Amino acid sequence: MHARFASQVHANIMDIVDDPDAIESVRLLWQKSPLLIFRRQAVEEDELVRFTERFGKCESAARKDIQSPYHEEIIYFSTLKYSDGRFVGGFAGGEDVDWHSDQTFRVRPATGAMLYGPEVPHDGGDIYWADQYGAYELLPDDVKKAIEGKTGTFRYAKRYAKLNPLELKGKANDLLSLPDPHHPLVLTHPRTGRKALYADPTTLVSIDGMSEAESERILPILFEAGGDPSPCTATRSRAAT
Repeated sequence: MHARFASQVHANIMDIVDDPDAIESVRLLWQKSPLLIFRRQAVEEDELVRFTERFGKCESAARKDIQSPYHEEIIYFSTLKYSDGRFVGGFAGGEDVDWHSDQTFRVRPATGAMLYGPEVPHDGGDIYWADQYGAYELLPDDVKKAIEGKTGTFRYAKRYAKLNPLELKGKANDLLSLPDPHHPLVLTHPRTGRKALYADPTTLVSIDGMSEAESERILPILFEAGGDPSPCTATRSRAAT
């Protein structure tokens, strides 16, 4: 594990869900390692929501077409199909949009998310997490200086254009009517002071207050750093989290 990015928690989440001290320990660890891994868990949807709510209020899922029929806070991702040919959740046909940061197209993105894999491939999954603390450190000094204090314009339509058409066929998408939010390109953790890059390649369209030419020069540098596959900045999912 990369201690400054990913840490494994050796605990059954239902054993600690009602233990305030244990939850606080997990919260403090989360501040140091943004990716926490809980292996070999067996929980129901209501238990998953209950545990997640120990760290903040759960949102109702934005995409109603892949929302759980039992809990509005949960969405499904799967390559499986129902007997009538409909896909079970997202990842229609086994494909998804490129690497991205969730909810960057919202004015107030969620603080975090929980992924639970009840069934995963034997040879490892196809889900990756990218270390945006490490991504910021990879940036050249002149680029760090250029984006310090800058915001970017994020637009859902850019991501929508990249989505698998099989998944979108015949479905209305209210997210296209959302106003463009403006987020800082460098996020500073309020507790630790660590800086992270915030430049989602599927929604970030420009850098505010910068010329079009300069914005177009810098954006690819940000996107490349954010998705860098080197061992120090990315890790691959090989089991249910």
